[in-house]
This record gives sequence, C-alpha cells and structure tokens, in this order.
Amino acid sequence: MSIREYKALLAELDHARSLQMKKKILVKLCDVKRRISVKSHDKFSDLPADLGTSIQGNFCRGAYLKYRDTPLGTGPGKSRFLGVKDLESPLYFASNEYAVFPERRETGFDIVEPHFRFWVSVDLVNVLDLTSAEVRKALKITRYEVEKIEWVAWGGILCPTQILGRKAFESGYEAILFNSSKHRDTKNLAVFATNLNKRKSSIIIQDSHNNFKISRIP
Repeated sequence: MSIREYKALLAELDHARSLQMKKKILVKLCDVKRRISVKSHDKFSDLPADLGTSIQGNFCRGAYLKYRDTPLGTGPGKSRFLGVKDLESPLYFASNEYAVFPERRETGFDIVEPHFRFWVSVDLVNVLDLTSAEVRKALKITRYEVEKIEWVAWGGILCPTQILGRKAFESGYEAILFNSSKHRDTKNLAVFATNLNKRKSSIIIQDSHNNFKISRIP
C-alpha cells in the first residue's frame, strides 16, 4: 500500500499549483518514504543467498578523470544501491554507453567534471538478477521500486534499492543486474568489487593501447 500511496502523492505533487499545497504533499510524501524504508529493512533482513546467476558480456563504464588510476575508476558516494556516501560505491556499468552517466546522475547527462568512458568484458558467477520477474517475486520487490524510484529525491531516507543493495553485498552477491530507467532495452550492472570470486570471476578492461595502470579486477 505504501508504494501505491507514494505514486499517488507524486502525481498530486505534479498537479499542485499553490506552494502551500506542495508543502503539505511533501510532508505526507516524507512520511510515506519513511514507512517504505522501514518496511524494506524488514523485508530484506533475511535476504536469500541462493538466488544468484552467472553473467557474461560487454558493458560500458563511466568515471571521473580523477579516479583514472584506481581499479576501474572507483570512488565513494551514494547511488541507487548504496545509501552511505562514505563507503565505496558499487561499480556501475551499462550495456549501452549512452546510459552510463544519465543512470547514475538521475537528472540526465549533466557531468561537469572531466570524465571518460571505457568498455569491459564481464564474467561473474553470482549475480542478483532484478530483471527477472521470478527473482523480484522471491524478494517481494516490484519493478517500479527497482527502476522508477528516484533515489536522489529521498534525501537522507534510504529507498528500497539502497537497502536491498547493502543486504545483497552482505549476503555475498557479486553484483546486481537491473533494467535501465533512462534507456529502453538497456541493462545495468552494479558490481560489488570486494565480493568478486577471485578464482572464477573477472572484469577486464578492453584496453588495446594500455591506457590504464590497472586493467583487471580482481
């Protein structure tokens, strides 16, 4: 019911004309977000650890230039699957190079710092596939929660995917696969680098000109 309330309040906010009305709706919206967050904590507290599947393929990664000498351009910060800004963010990849930055920024391609893109070959053995209706059903999470909730707008309240992401990391999943909210027919991958199986999994940069000091993890 909370998600239904959330969607209804967003629709009301879009149509509200007066500032006073918008303020009232925002107060209600904040309360609904808190309830959804609490419910998500309870729902994902016992996250199954046996839903993983293997993933192979080519994905594109975007990163700021200041992180060029770190493994695949890693850096701290909040994201769709992480709610604590001081922790190392999952590595985000997209099957479409044009979806890389818009997906991470929520508001579109508004990068002002120097940045770059590169392609990688991914071979992972334990991925939580949220593009699968069966997996979402097992987790009791809707496609709307995964793809449509704008986590940036939740401020300091953890949204369902941020709570799920932390639990997935703690449960040992190497990555989360999900559909892009910005580009149709595009899949995204959020990788927990420290969880990669060192014997069976890998992410290798396609770098024929040796531009990177580090070309593979783990």
